[in-house]
Amino acid sequence: MSLTKASHYNARLGDLLQKTACSIRSYHGFMSSQAQHLLGPVNHLWDRSQRYRLMAGRSTDERCTTALLSECQDAHQSIWHSIMQMKEMLDEIASDVAKFDLECICLCSELEPEPCPASVAEWREWLNDSLHSLQAQLKRLEIAARLFVPTILQEQTVEDFKTNLQLGEHPEAVLCMGLARAERQATCPLLLTS
Repeated sequence: MSLTKASHYNARLGDLLQKTACSIRSYHGFMSSQAQHLLGPVNHLWDRSQRYRLMAGRSTDERCTTALLSECQDAHQSIWHSIMQMKEMLDEIASDVAKFDLECICLCSELEPEPCPASVAEWREWLNDSLHSLQAQLKRLEIAARLFVPTILQEQTVEDFKTNLQLGEHPEAVLCMGLARAERQATCPLLLTS
């Protein structure tokens, strides 16, 4: 490969890596703040759904049960709004990861029959693994949130949702190590051009 092309790939892949890592860092920070923010609406929804179940079984006061259902709806809407924000951010990250993948495919075809550089393959793997971990986490939150029906809300559903506000220990470690490496990588080329 010519120095010009290697320089192009260094610049393009480096820019895409930094942009995507920055987006992942922002999402991770947003997710951490949302974990604390969402506990309030989730606890409120649980409390109101329990009161609603008690009132619906004993009371003939429709205004009270309607007010409780309305509070449940408001709490659920707040939770769902946060999930949609996370989804939007992840969609942007997925788009950036796809661009990085496409650039890697182009690089690999340029290098044939030589293999793609190990550093590029490692970054590609990290970006895809991180994206999949974050998408899986969000999918679990979505599934639990769809079960937040006040009249049949189960404690296990609430606990599952709260648990899924945090990434697992291993995905969290992989994500954070990759972000730290990406910060260092910003100053060196992905490809050796010598």
